[in-house]
Amino acid sequence: MTNNKFQPILLILDDEEMVTTSLRNLFRLQTDYKILVYMSPEEALSEGKNHTIDLVITENCLAIPMNLPLGLALGLAFTPVSYFVVDREIIQCAPRVFSRHWPWALGNMLGGAMTQEVIARFGLLTIGVYLFRRLGFMGHPWPAIGLVSLIGCAGSYVFLLKFDLAQEFFTSQIALGLATAFFLQWIFCEVYVRKGFLAALCIHFGLNIKLFVYALVLD
Repeated sequence: MTNNKFQPILLILDDEEMVTTSLRNLFRLQTDYKILVYMSPEEALSEGKNHTIDLVITENCLAIPMNLPLGLALGLAFTPVSYFVVDREIIQCAPRVFSRHWPWALGNMLGGAMTQEVIARFGLLTIGVYLFRRLGFMGHPWPAIGLVSLIGCAGSYVFLLKFDLAQEFFTSQIALGLATAFFLQWIFCEVYVRKGFLAALCIHFGLNIKLFVYALVLD
């Protein structure tokens, strides 16, 4: 049970009364959360702004159609930049890194995005935000976002070491690549915190479109 000095506030939003009633009863039995239940987004926005919400449970069915086109557009814009900054050298030095077959590339797009979002955002970031909340940090969770972004940046450097690519680049190129990786991880974290898991997954998937483009060009 949570400490009496800190009572988390849970907001449940769904247009089906059976769903909201079941969730409310479940959390009342298992936690001491203060529970707010709404049937419409307008009502939740109007009344929920008067509270500091710690957790929101709601349908997220609009995340995919709203964010996937945005992610794909950003990915297409980012692809030529990524190619000329670092990927061109990777393709020359370690061509096996990028698949030549577009079905595999699509699989890598989804698999890479899903794996990172589940581990980094749904796992590490959620735990980090919870711990900072328990420590009394009630503002924007930038410390947790920063830590997760650093972990993602370290993962990018491990990738370079795994394929013996670190020695193929100038220090400035490596620094720029790692800074870009950190920036992208921060974006994914911000989307996750503000819009939810599916939104972050769609943006991440879209930014991976370069894998599909390279497969078409290299095949």
